[in-house]
Amino acid sequence: MSYVERVADKISPKAIKFFSVPLLTTLVTALVTLIVLGPLGAIVGNWLGAFFLWLEEFGPWVVPTIVGTVSPFLVMTGTHYGLVSIGINNRMTIGYDTIAQPGMLPSNVAQGGAALAIALKTKDVNKRALASSAGITAIFGITEPALYGVTLRHRPALIGTMVAGGIGGFFMGIMGARNFSGGSPGLLTIAAYIGEDTLKYFYTAVAGLVISVLISFVVTVVLYKED
Repeated sequence: MSYVERVADKISPKAIKFFSVPLLTTLVTALVTLIVLGPLGAIVGNWLGAFFLWLEEFGPWVVPTIVGTVSPFLVMTGTHYGLVSIGINNRMTIGYDTIAQPGMLPSNVAQGGAALAIALKTKDVNKRALASSAGITAIFGITEPALYGVTLRHRPALIGTMVAGGIGGFFMGIMGARNFSGGSPGLLTIAAYIGEDTLKYFYTAVAGLVISVLISFVVTVVLYKED
């Protein structure tokens, strides 16, 4: 969109720029997205889904560990929807998901811990306000404010998120966590791990959540230095 906007700005008459630039930018970007980027993203997402299904057969801890580690990049590019669809299909067919949710839960809440660590250490009032609110939101399951406002802007937060997400995902996988319902992975949907007449998976998810938040918080606090 940024490249299209530059061209639209150059070719638009000054008298109608206010109207024509956003119109042309949106029109061209929408067509490219629908015709090229959308189908390409779907293909890549399907490839990722097939790859993670193969890894799941190799070892139940492998997929949650990998997803927990790289989830920020999957969400950033939208390719995590390939895993989400597999998780939905698994819940419909076998009754539970071990692909998407057990890996994304540690990563989501880890972003919250990393953002709260930034809020604690920064002296910038505006950054503290953003990081604190985004951190709480991420722990509840909505990571976009933390991802684009904190994690991708500060390398220590990204490192803390990836380390904690990987460790939390490994814990969830090795303990055989099962997710029985959908929703954005976080504290508000933690009850989705209650099923099969047992609280074992629920306790596993709670432990994974706590571990991920604490590790990401500690790693980010240690690594972060104010500019």
